[in-house]
Amino acid sequence: MKISHVTIQNYRSIENLDVDLDDYASFVGANGSGKSSVLYAINWLINGGNLDPADVHSCPADENVEGKTVSVTAVFTDLNTRDRERLEKYGRGETVTIRRSWSVGDGKPKIVGSAMQGPNFISVRTAGAVGDARNAYGALRAIHSDLEEPAERLPSKDDLEKLLTKWENDPAHKDDLVAIDDDDASNFFGFDGQNRLKQCIRLVLVPAASDIASEVAGTKRGSAINDLIGVLMMNAGSTAREKWIVDHAAEIQELTDSMKTGVETATGLQATRINERLHNLISGAAVSFVTDVPSWVPSPTPTVTTDVVLDGIVNDVSKQGHGIQRAVMIAMFQSLTPDEGSAEQEHVVEEGESDEDAAKRLRHAKEDLPAIIICIEEPEIYQHPIRARSFARVLVELSKNNKVQVLVATHSPYFVRPADIEALHRFTLSSGESSVNQTKIDVIASVIGGATKRAQVEKTVNQQLPTSFSEGFFADAVVLVEGDTDKAVLEELAQKLDKPFDAAGISVLHMSGKGNLRIPAIMLQKLGIPTYVVADGDALGAARKHPADPAQAAIVRHSHQRATDDLMIWLPVSIAATQGSLPFAFGDETVVCENYSVWKDDIEEELANWPTFVAAQSANSHEVRKKDMLAYRVDVVASDIADAPASLVALVDAIHAFRELA
Repeated sequence: MKISHVTIQNYRSIENLDVDLDDYASFVGANGSGKSSVLYAINWLINGGNLDPADVHSCPADENVEGKTVSVTAVFTDLNTRDRERLEKYGRGETVTIRRSWSVGDGKPKIVGSAMQGPNFISVRTAGAVGDARNAYGALRAIHSDLEEPAERLPSKDDLEKLLTKWENDPAHKDDLVAIDDDDASNFFGFDGQNRLKQCIRLVLVPAASDIASEVAGTKRGSAINDLIGVLMMNAGSTAREKWIVDHAAEIQELTDSMKTGVETATGLQATRINERLHNLISGAAVSFVTDVPSWVPSPTPTVTTDVVLDGIVNDVSKQGHGIQRAVMIAMFQSLTPDEGSAEQEHVVEEGESDEDAAKRLRHAKEDLPAIIICIEEPEIYQHPIRARSFARVLVELSKNNKVQVLVATHSPYFVRPADIEALHRFTLSSGESSVNQTKIDVIASVIGGATKRAQVEKTVNQQLPTSFSEGFFADAVVLVEGDTDKAVLEELAQKLDKPFDAAGISVLHMSGKGNLRIPAIMLQKLGIPTYVVADGDALGAARKHPADPAQAAIVRHSHQRATDDLMIWLPVSIAATQGSLPFAFGDETVVCENYSVWKDDIEEELANWPTFVAAQSANSHEVRKKDMLAYRVDVVASDIADAPASLVALVDAIHAFRELA
């Protein structure tokens, strides 16, 4: 049982947000954009807890939130037979929808669920008098002949309810059930009754600011380790206690009898003394003390602490560094999450039990395992890069367990892996309100030509995401360039102009060629990331590469023209140019627009018009057009900004203007 969709309203920075969830989901975005709020909102839905007005969305900040309602709704899927049994009327459909809400000024939150019941069965259940309920049931039997006749001549409402529930639970009637939206589920989900939802699914939340040692060192209420093993620990303790009681029944009875005899002897003496005096006050009156020794059972409360052995030295986990503490937590997640293998290891055939009964008991034990949702805020905290990358792989592997779902809110590209690109959710905050964007491989493929392009998209993602553009998911705006020399020049030039890109949240990413620009641009834009494209026009390259072979130069020039023409087809429409003129065509002078730029040839041709850069190349013995990123960066540092080409300066300004308007 997992969450497939969550809707959040009026919670912290979130006014109204819908998020689809997979087995693994990574939330990225700027601080305060709402990604962590989703984790806390889901935790509140499942685990409950108190809210206060500070948790209520308000924009502007001084808005009066009195009467506002916080609401979190989750759709649960992948229910197994045991889930349906536990959830009863809430588990009869393909999915289960649960909503927890709380209004400022109210006391307890309200929990409702999407229930399923038989058609018109409500007439029996809402009948005031038992006679009315019997009449309504008789009317239903006239419609549904397979409703059983009550065994008693005058059945009670409880008898009728059992017959209605039996009919509803019959799989043969599944398609006849009708939905009841917002059915009150407060008692069913833990306010006054047993929390059936937690029997089906558990949630472990590890906040970024938490004391990791306290999360993994002991079984305090609310800690991660308690959420993971608390139920198992209590069950094991109860089993051991019950076995001891059976084994020591004689000793317990001896103690009970001894206590009763001792108490009766002591109180009997007091009763005699009291009655001697009472008789003088009321003739014939007497008192007696009745001894009642309750059933005695030992009730120790087991606790668990975590020690770590490091280089032969044993220490409490709280004495270890944060990195080791997180590593312990990671190992706990791996080993303590429910899986069928653990159920098989713990399964022991009981004495005298048949193979068939043992297999049935094992099957039920597997179905009884609750699913687990692991929510981690900033899993990269305290982790060296290589450990963070390993942790990301561990979490993804955990999510492949059919009873585990993993949700992370992260600032690290290690937790955005190529295979999980569709699980990426990018959050943005605008005017105090959060929004989220997500994309799919098929959506990107459809933009560039349909399903046949899916393999091309997957290839680009697998090649470029780990090495080039994963950083862009965390940027406020992205500039896509063809080569690493373009990136080096633009970043260093922006620094010299006192307009550094990183300070503005702008990331410059090189894609290794013009043909690799489009797919990343579409992906980033679908994720809501403003993307500026800088490309080569390649007007002079053919003649330069084949000066002595005009025929070959013509072939290459035609290829370059076709590639540039294709580029201009998919680039966004631009209405103004600060450098050059529109529309741009192959062979035109460099154009710098509000959302893209195209060099006449390439950046080397632009740099050739920077006198002090050319001088620096010569002084540093750097070869022209060798495309050495480090050499280009060194030469830009050594150049004078006063004689920089207007096209390069205009491009830096255009990129910053693009970021401000995005």
